[in-house]
Amino acid sequence: MTDFENQPKNQETEQPENDGGLYKNLNISVRSLSIAIIVGIALIAGLMFFGSKNGGYTVSYDSRGGSDVQSQVYQYQEELVLPQEPTREGYTFTGWYLDQEAKVPIELPVLVEGSTQYYAGWQEK
Repeated sequence: MTDFENQPKNQETEQPENDGGLYKNLNISVRSLSIAIIVGIALIAGLMFFGSKNGGYTVSYDSRGGSDVQSQVYQYQEELVLPQEPTREGYTFTGWYLDQEAKVPIELPVLVEGSTQYYAGWQEK
């Protein structure tokens, strides 16, 4: 450890040379920089406002001959809550599927990222 008290008082300390670093070629006034920051903050606030005003994403259900199922509206990344199962005379409901052929089932949890449609699967009794 260096003992600073025992060093001569008038000894000059070496200062590292200041080469300007990353901003050595940046020539901008404080006023211009302040305006750029204010505009950036306003832009971010505007995007957040308009993003929150999105009416959401519609998730619709094709019951494929079964009872009607109401569409649902979700916000981005909101977790899907499946509706009450539809009914169909002579069939047993097997679940909701990503495709009309009822081959690819929905795997919960699902986070809604856009409007989509799901299809009912049925098995004859």
